Amino acid sequence: MNLKKKFNKLLSNNVNLFSLSRVDQETLLNNYPIPGNLYERSYFQFTIQFNLLPLSKRILNNIISFFLLPVIFLQASFNYKKKVKKLNTKKTAVFPYKNLNYHDALPQEILDEFDVHTINFQSGLSINFDDLRFISKLIYKYFFAPYFLSKCIYKILFYRYIINNINPDAIISSAEYSFTSSIATAYCERNGIEQINIMHGEKLFYIRDSFFQFSRFYIWDEFYKNLFVKLKAEPNQFIVGTYPSLKLEIDNGVNKKFLYTYYLAAEDEETLYKIKETMLLLADLQCLNIRFHPRYSSIKQIQEIFNGFNIENSRETSLENSFGSTENVISLYSSVLLQAYFSGVNIVIDDLNNKNYEKVKQAEYIIFNKKHELLSSLIKV
Repeated sequence: MNLKKKFNKLLSNNVNLFSLSRVDQETLLNNYPIPGNLYERSYFQFTIQFNLLPLSKRILNNIISFFLLPVIFLQASFNYKKKVKKLNTKKTAVFPYKNLNYHDALPQEILDEFDVHTINFQSGLSINFDDLRFISKLIYKYFFAPYFLSKCIYKILFYRYIINNINPDAIISSAEYSFTSSIATAYCERNGIEQINIMHGEKLFYIRDSFFQFSRFYIWDEFYKNLFVKLKAEPNQFIVGTYPSLKLEIDNGVNKKFLYTYYLAAEDEETLYKIKETMLLLADLQCLNIRFHPRYSSIKQIQEIFNGFNIENSRETSLENSFGSTENVISLYSSVLLQAYFSGVNIVIDDLNNKNYEKVKQAEYIIFNKKHELLSSLIKV
């Protein structure tokens, strides 16, 4: 198992999105001042995440991190390669991304400005003398927080590897949730490059995504700037990007095959049966369509529960074709609803079949601020 995977397995600090109420999250945020610099932004984001963990988990993470710190340095190659010559006049950006089909994730502005390269997260670590000075300052300030240090130092040494081998003008990330991000921005700008963040997934009011700052952050809609500023993110970093994957080219004037399509996510078995019962109250069976999630859904389970429904395979039917075949898109909390909204398809929020409906609403889900219908209003009496 490589070092990165060890981090993910042993040092996870995930907090359930719906474990804290909006009021509780605001109370926690109000305990913090506006950060004075990028170091404080990272450290505040770290503490607000870390202090939600059980004490035993915090102690274990710090102990493991203390022993992993020297391993990180041992894995880093101590070198400083000459800058790579640019092959053309277009600026270069590197996107550490697990999927080579990154174009769907990037805004058009990035694709127009940069020649984008991808690199694997486990490609390597490097370090030079200037990095030692930067890291020494970090250790001096936060020597009492080995977990915080281990994650930040790993990100720095990975970024040094990228700089040494590709010499980019920018490093692209999608990591507003990571407390390493603001430190990484400081490191990038120290080295004369930008760290540009891109939005790649739906966002709610969630203190995990607090305090961060990037050189630029391309968001889907102005709504998200207001949301992140409430979470004390730096307000001048945001740019509303042009995301081709949000506004799909479909023909809304043609006759639709289905009246309603439900877009599933990670629902449990009990919720799936409730969705089935609700859908049967909406229209005749031949007018209903179920699209399972490519990662979270069990195909066998969906076929068993929704026997008799048209079941759409998300791996075989594109989202464009799916939107083009339905009058209404139904879900609770999914970026699919926003894509449907921008693509001109009617959107319906499922307010009947999810226990987190009120929490999603309180967390400022963007769709509540767009034209929509509630599933409860469509049920036939």
